[in-house]
Amino acid sequence: MLGNYDAVIIDEAHEIEEYATSALGDDLRITGIKRLTTEVLNFAGKQDASDRDCGTSAVNDAVTFAWAALPDQERATMTLGWFAQNFEVFATLIESLRDMAKKIGQIEVDYMDDKVVGRRTLLATRASKYADTLSTSGPEIVRWVERDPRNNKVLCSAPLNVGDWLNAWLWSRVPSILVSATLSVGGDFEYVQSRIGLPEPTTLNVGTPFDFNKQALLYLPPASTPIPKGASMNAWRTASAVQAPELIDAAKGGALILCTSTSAMVEMESNLRPSLDRRGSPPPFQAPAASSRRLSATSQAAPPRLL
Repeated sequence: MLGNYDAVIIDEAHEIEEYATSALGDDLRITGIKRLTTEVLNFAGKQDASDRDCGTSAVNDAVTFAWAALPDQERATMTLGWFAQNFEVFATLIESLRDMAKKIGQIEVDYMDDKVVGRRTLLATRASKYADTLSTSGPEIVRWVERDPRNNKVLCSAPLNVGDWLNAWLWSRVPSILVSATLSVGGDFEYVQSRIGLPEPTTLNVGTPFDFNKQALLYLPPASTPIPKGASMNAWRTASAVQAPELIDAAKGGALILCTSTSAMVEMESNLRPSLDRRGSPPPFQAPAASSRRLSATSQAAPPRLL
């Protein structure tokens, strides 16, 4: 997709471990597996397959039992003890997926029709990938269950360490330049090297004119603060509006609050206004459609404001 290249430059490189973990991980949903069985049935029917079921009934039954066995908590780690207790349920699901993949590959098709042949290959590959994802194990793989925004169970897995993968597929193959303001810890790059598998890189720390001791404060929200994700998003917005006035006071009235959408900004302003009125602070200034020149002029002409 990128064409020929001689080197790779990665900006904000402190995030590469997170992105690699996400790319190498998997999220399995019962809806995804059942959608695949429906697609297989439709495909088999169009090919007049003698066994139109192709093992889909067994997969649907097995995945229903497997997902019923998953923990009901909003987020739960899958321990070895849990897998030992539920081994048979998931072994049945894995076996049924592999059997379905085999039967898909046996559906007779017109080999002159590349589109149909490709579709058969894709369906079989997806079934095999689901089975591989469920069966892959080892000390470097962690599994957990969480709830999506619709409160459905999601079985997640991810590697604990992506360093070997990055080294095998990137660092050892092409010259790479990693750039970020937060790659070093106390001027030392050893931690990030170990996490992303960099073998003896050449490093350079150019420093920063920013005086963190004088120009920055670190705020840690209470442990009870909701997570800004899924069903907890509304509760998080309310909680952030409750905590924001303390930060505004610490900044002596001047603050820039960045929101991810106009609706979130309007809601934040509405939640903050009563608290700011009680403090006698200037009302928040918000301008969804304002130009950068207007914002600059407003900030220079007025005392510290909340934008």
